[in-house]
Amino acid sequence: MTKLLLEIGTEEIPAAFIPPALQQLKNNAAKMLTEARLTYKNINTYATPRRLTLMVNELSVNQPNLTEEIKGPPARIAYDDDGNLTKAGLGFAKKLKLDPQNLIKKELKGQEYIYAIKKTQGKPAKEIIPQLLVTLISKLNFPKPMRWGSNSIKFARPIRWLVALIDDELVQIEYANVKSGFYSRSHRFLGKGSIKIDNASNYLNILKDNYVIADMNERKDLILNQIKEIENNKGVKVLVDEDLLTEITCLVEYPTAFLGSFNNEYLKMPEEAIITPMREHQRYFPVRYSDNSLADYFVGVRNGVIEHIQTVISGNEKVLAARLADARFFFEEDKKNSLEFYMNKLKTVVFQEQLGTIYEKSLRIIALSQFITEALKLNEQEAKQTIAAAKLCKADLATNMVYEFPELQGIMGEKYAKHEGYPVNVAKAIREHYLPQGADDDLPETTQGIVVAIADKIDTIVGCLAVGLKASGSQDPYGLRRQAAGICRIVIDNKISLSLKALVKAVVESLQHLNKISDCIYEDVNDLFVARLRHLLQTTMGFSYDVVDSVLTAEIDDIYGSYCKVSALSKIKKSKEFSSLITAFKRANNLSQKASKQKLDPSKFISEYETKLYDKFISLQNNYDKAVEDKDYTTALTLFADLEQEINEFFDNVMVMDKNNQIKNNRLALLQQIVTMANRLADFTKVVVE
Repeated sequence: MTKLLLEIGTEEIPAAFIPPALQQLKNNAAKMLTEARLTYKNINTYATPRRLTLMVNELSVNQPNLTEEIKGPPARIAYDDDGNLTKAGLGFAKKLKLDPQNLIKKELKGQEYIYAIKKTQGKPAKEIIPQLLVTLISKLNFPKPMRWGSNSIKFARPIRWLVALIDDELVQIEYANVKSGFYSRSHRFLGKGSIKIDNASNYLNILKDNYVIADMNERKDLILNQIKEIENNKGVKVLVDEDLLTEITCLVEYPTAFLGSFNNEYLKMPEEAIITPMREHQRYFPVRYSDNSLADYFVGVRNGVIEHIQTVISGNEKVLAARLADARFFFEEDKKNSLEFYMNKLKTVVFQEQLGTIYEKSLRIIALSQFITEALKLNEQEAKQTIAAAKLCKADLATNMVYEFPELQGIMGEKYAKHEGYPVNVAKAIREHYLPQGADDDLPETTQGIVVAIADKIDTIVGCLAVGLKASGSQDPYGLRRQAAGICRIVIDNKISLSLKALVKAVVESLQHLNKISDCIYEDVNDLFVARLRHLLQTTMGFSYDVVDSVLTAEIDDIYGSYCKVSALSKIKKSKEFSSLITAFKRANNLSQKASKQKLDPSKFISEYETKLYDKFISLQNNYDKAVEDKDYTTALTLFADLEQEINEFFDNVMVMDKNNQIKNNRLALLQQIVTMANRLADFTKVVVE
């Protein structure tokens, strides 16, 4: 057993590229080593901004010998009557480069076949590893790779060195015109420059001696411990964001956290206007006092040692001070004008070439919000505030603050609306209409925010699909999947029943200025929502695939209604009686496909079981229809399940496909009515009986 090391040395790799690259490196290495029949104890990966590293522990020295039995043609074809190999048998042996004497006969499922016994001598790992490592490097993919020099090879950043060792022996490889060697690189400013790795086992310690902590987890823990020390010394709470922590970990090789400060005059600004420049632009952690108020401190992380840290702190404080001064200037300037003033400035801001400006989009959002308020029958005050929020929801996009810090869209709109004296719910709705911005993000809380959020999202979805901008693969520049998922979450969480078709129609009518709207607009919107709702119901909410598929048939109109059907069906599916009914229903559905256009005539029943089934069906129908109309799907399904005894007795005692066509067609018409009733809820043929 031995240790394999591969270090890919590069220029600084973007932080976002590193975690996915390490996962690829580990997964691909495991797969390739297994395919190469090389065993190992475990695989570790390491990274800094300038290197990606693979360490395979206790790698086997040799491949094991391999004996394979390879199935060939049937023996009756491979041998003639005299027991000699035919052309088919000889061809099989030749193809595998085997002596015909290594062929044997074995029986499989009552028939005799010939098998080749192929023995492969295991090779030393040292012969296999070089090509394996080259292939491993070539398989790494990055979001935006680059080429350099005369190379046609792409990588995250130019490769400058390679270290490949098995214990203390060099593995000679070449990739992108770079040959492997024993020499790595130290910290760019603190170490010795070129450093020799004499043995794979010493790799981490040699780097650490040269101010490079290769283990990302170790660097992250070091940062957290240093932050904890700052918190204890100052009696404050540092707001550690996990994504930012990971990013900073990927940006440094030898981290040292430090505490900086800024003029407390800036605390008069909204917190978001302070935190955003810190976190998004400078990669600092904000700090709060024990009373949860924002402190005039920040925590940064230096890529280096503690020496001269005061100089580093001073430099960072000056940079942040300039950022905050800009933010304060923008904030004060923005307040000199109203949100309506900024809304008019949106007339020159293009949303999408064919869909017009953001001002035009705002007008559509107003109209859609009006449509939704009427559909939901909001009271006069709620409706009035909703329209006010819809009118102003995009205004802050023209402000100086949001132009400089786009992350503050909606947030600054809320602040400016409050400054102007708008009702609290109008101001909140301006911020909330962007929600949710991700799968786990918060949802709008106010009725006004809910309505404007739906209006904004459906306008974007229908507008983009109308001009042919579909989401495909990883390409979704307008976030159509996210917008559709957001609408699904909002209406389900708030128990809102809205007609999707009616919403789409309202948007299409507002886009009549377009030269041509996609002929498939309704189908495209439906397909998008079906896909997003299926993912939400199955992956996020945990409903079984068969129940979801049974409800999300050809199209959906009421998203919340579809959720209610799935929820109700999931509960009742577990009962024994319902499982029995589903089995009988599938039989009824299959037979009903053969029904003619003959109308059901109860006077033609000749069996008591026909009559019993029909009478039970009729007795349930009115209550069933009312339950479906009221969206009380649990009651509707319970009523439908009451048919279980009668429908099973019907199949046990009645020959549906009677020789008499009138009797047969009458029975099929009865089954067809039952199937039609059931299909108002779901396609029960897709439900899996457990």
